[in-house]
Amino acid sequence: VPGIGEKTALKLIAEYGSLDAVFASLPTAKHTPALRAKLEGGQESATLSRRLATICREAPVPESIEAVRYDGLHRDDARRLFLRLEFSAFIKRFGLDAAEEKNEPTSACPCAACECVSAAQLGALLEGKTLIAVDPTDQGLWVSDGERSYRVEEGIASLQALFAGRTLITYDCKSLYKREDGAHWRALCLYDIMLAAYLANSNKSGYELSTLVSDWLGELYNEEAPRAQYLYRLYAPIAQKLEESQQASLLMELEMPLAAVLADMEQVGFFIDRTGIAAYGEHLQSVAELLEAQIYFHAGKEFNVNSPKQLGEVLFETLGLPHGKKTKTGYSTNVEILEKLRPVHPIIDDILDYRQLTKLKSTYADGLLKVADGNGRVHTNFKQTGTATGRLSSTEPNLQNIPVRTELGRELRRFFKPATDDYVIIDADYSQIELRLLAHMSGDANMIGAFLGGTDIHTSTAASVFGVDAESVTSEMRKKAKAVNFGILYGIGAFSLSDDIGVSRAEAQAFIDRYLSSYPGIDAYLKGTIAAAYEDGYVTTLFGRRRYIPELSGTNKMQQKFGERVAMNSPIQGTAADVIKLAMIRVDKRLKEEGIDARLILQVHDELLLEAHRSCADQARAILKEEMEHAVTYTVPLDVDIHTGNTWFDAK
Repeated sequence: VPGIGEKTALKLIAEYGSLDAVFASLPTAKHTPALRAKLEGGQESATLSRRLATICREAPVPESIEAVRYDGLHRDDARRLFLRLEFSAFIKRFGLDAAEEKNEPTSACPCAACECVSAAQLGALLEGKTLIAVDPTDQGLWVSDGERSYRVEEGIASLQALFAGRTLITYDCKSLYKREDGAHWRALCLYDIMLAAYLANSNKSGYELSTLVSDWLGELYNEEAPRAQYLYRLYAPIAQKLEESQQASLLMELEMPLAAVLADMEQVGFFIDRTGIAAYGEHLQSVAELLEAQIYFHAGKEFNVNSPKQLGEVLFETLGLPHGKKTKTGYSTNVEILEKLRPVHPIIDDILDYRQLTKLKSTYADGLLKVADGNGRVHTNFKQTGTATGRLSSTEPNLQNIPVRTELGRELRRFFKPATDDYVIIDADYSQIELRLLAHMSGDANMIGAFLGGTDIHTSTAASVFGVDAESVTSEMRKKAKAVNFGILYGIGAFSLSDDIGVSRAEAQAFIDRYLSSYPGIDAYLKGTIAAAYEDGYVTTLFGRRRYIPELSGTNKMQQKFGERVAMNSPIQGTAADVIKLAMIRVDKRLKEEGIDARLILQVHDELLLEAHRSCADQARAILKEEMEHAVTYTVPLDVDIHTGNTWFDAK
């Protein structure tokens, strides 16, 4: 009953004996007027609540109690279910990862037998077999032919002739290329199961061997078993999936060759000026302390600026700024919330600047010094399986995320340089590659014409949308056109665009409508892509890379809208990723063929960096520009902006 709490309810039940009795005695009961009014108005609610809380004992249950009596966990059924649903924690919680005598092999190895053999013996055992799995370990090289596993104490150098002419199934070939005996691995025909599984389904969060065994073989991974045996068994289903999806050539002609290029880049690394970065970090610290003092001044008191809870209390209670709903953990103070509050109070600018400075200090100034090797070079790890679109990602440290939007962030690039003054940095960046790909893939005559005419695409778009001459386009018009040009790639809606360019939602929608009217080919292409994605369940790049979109097959409208945005963006962003991967392979090959002292050292999505000796810098620059611009031939040419400098900052 609304307005009656637990204590009053208990008192009434104790006095009258039941809910029915409470209401039956209502006409004569000596209640206060307020309590009587609550009971009279809440009788229907009370009756319904009791009905909802009462266990129904009349449901038709044809089975007997004996038929449904619990007889213990059905281990095999439960394990299969948990494997299919990827509930790995449940597998361990219920002890399903332990072997059972009646069902599980007691041997550490799931294959028929494992033998330790010599290289000569292995040659006889592999006679006539062109497909084998290999896995180097501290205990020697494991080899599997699918029936048996063998351990060979000789290294790959002794086995190279034996393995020539065969396909070697491996896991993470990039790590093999970086070994001391990497040259021998590069000379062989490898098939990387990890990269193949990634192409088969790029939506997975991880591609560890144990996960692949669970996903593709439907069983638990035995850490004591030879990995080579699993690699062999994984080959058939994964290779078949790649053949069916027409991505086998993408693996062998793009991802596998790229792994060798990335291995070289990781080993070379990027030299940093450690003394300069240390001084830069101290400068960041001093500026952050000044900002902290300004924040205290605005707040009228000191508090922990890094604490979201304390910051929320200061902003929304002490200062009384407008806020969203308060949750159990406090007020939200994320970037999106604070950006909207910029015009409201000067403390917001200081907080956002403070956050950026402290992140620069901890993540980059301090972080880079920790990971630099003895020679002052940092070695990032390029992940080929880190994104669903095909883009590379960079970790430990992430050199693709060096800030560029603020002056202090850009300054960090001054400390990335060649190890000696004899070398320079060459930086090449694809100019608006995604928009150029959109023009080609959509076949829109207006956008293609704008690019072929050499006009600024954002100015051209603004002129079309606003119906003015290019000379009459203002900076504000161009800004709005640019927002839509890039936003359309990500399926931007009126709500997001209105925030981006500071107009009403109706104005933003009108702007989008005028844009699509100006580029009817793009409108048709995006709608057609979404329709095909609903029918096929996936989208593809121009290179044939697939991205499956399971969100489109569900009934949740928000998930479907997300899937539609993925469908619009993935073919374009994925094709751009494929183009630069091909360019990297071609640049690396040309540099080595021409024997010049220059090498790739970094990729930042649409940007490639070379470290080149001054004596051959012009030649290296020409190779980089030529191979990037001619990696593919499309309706719209790919333009490359290229610069040379003594540091990354100068070259950029």
